[in-house]
Amino acid sequence: MRDALIIVLAVAVIIIGVIFLFWYLFLRKKQKPRFVRRPFSFVRKPLSAEERGKYGEESVASLLKGTIPGEQYLVNDLIFEEGGQTCQIDHVLIRKNGIWVIETKNYAGTIYGTEQQQQWTQVFNFGKQKNKFYNPVKQNKTHLFRLGKVLREKKKVFFGCVVFMPRADLSFNSTPNVYYTFELPEALASQTGVSLTVPEMENYYKKLLQIKSENTVSLQEHVENIHEMQSKIESGICPRCGGALVRRQGNSGAFYGCSNYPKCRFTKKY
Repeated sequence: MRDALIIVLAVAVIIIGVIFLFWYLFLRKKQKPRFVRRPFSFVRKPLSAEERGKYGEESVASLLKGTIPGEQYLVNDLIFEEGGQTCQIDHVLIRKNGIWVIETKNYAGTIYGTEQQQQWTQVFNFGKQKNKFYNPVKQNKTHLFRLGKVLREKKKVFFGCVVFMPRADLSFNSTPNVYYTFELPEALASQTGVSLTVPEMENYYKKLLQIKSENTVSLQEHVENIHEMQSKIESGICPRCGGALVRRQGNSGAFYGCSNYPKCRFTKKY
């Protein structure tokens, strides 16, 4: 009896095994899987220099919180022509402590440069890659000069600053008025000795809006004008007022300064 039971169980196991093998080899292949896991991949398209710049300007504009009547007035992306030269200012912020002209730079890498150097250097990959760009402090000072001209304002109410996004490394750059974005609110709240009234702020704001609305200069024309300005500098012509760049001697050594000094204070490293 016991032997018969063992035989029956053995036969049952063999039959089950044959059925499973038949299902695995023939039937299983015909069934469609309910879910197929595919590898997930996301490749982000690198931003162009123009797109990075635009993103940086939008980030700073958001940080500045726009126009708050009676407290501050903001104009972004102000383009105008003055003295035959075009000018594009990222942000003009009018507050009780003055008119702030803000230049935004969305650069990565380590930033090297001084206030007097004509070109600054952007360094990547432990020094393996280097890019040169025009000194943003000089660029900002030119904006201050041209904005004062177009507003016909001789009083010292203009203040400039250059703002870098946090992805830049400014550890080796101690140039005055150069900040990270998170340092900007404190800089804008600093004591300047200027105290504008609300009517004065509103008057400046209306003038800037009118200048912006009347602008006919395209961004492409402005870029071409920048190239022309750089060419003038190389040719010994002041890009701000058109005067001659003459060799001068200062405490830090020789440099090129505008012949129209002190009205124009443009300088270039010798």
